[in-house]
Amino acid sequence: LKYITFLFYYKKQTHHQFLQMAALIKENLSTQYHKLILKSPIIGYGTGDVKEELDSFYQENNTYFEKYLNAHNQYFQTLLSIGIIGLIPLLLMLIIPTYLSIKNNKPHIIVIIALIALSLMFESMLERQMGVQGIIIIYLILNLDIYIIDKKRI
Repeated sequence: LKYITFLFYYKKQTHHQFLQMAALIKENLSTQYHKLILKSPIIGYGTGDVKEELDSFYQENNTYFEKYLNAHNQYFQTLLSIGIIGLIPLLLMLIIPTYLSIKNNKPHIIVIIALIALSLMFESMLERQMGVQGIIIIYLILNLDIYIIDKKRI
């Protein structure tokens, strides 16, 4: 029983140390993404080429990942992929419904948009099909509430 307890404790410590190391690596990399963005700020690197750019960026920073690792921030990922030209529509997709929700006194929509905006800060949700589908469905329902439901009340 002592041996099993020791193994559990050892694995727990090792896992905890691994998480700390991964957090430090992620923090270090996230502070360095601006260097990549500044090399091609207007049009980015392209949706296909951003993977190679990030891989070479990770190698330059002595960080090795077995598989492709995105920026884990949709705003950075969009800047890297399609530049400011792509970031503006992404931000407008969040700003316009927020403005209309404030104007129409719909605080529940503001909360949902804030949650989406916050989620995009910590994950590149639009890089995976599941994330795209989830955000589009929520976005369509929110816009349905903003535009169509109010018109039916009139």
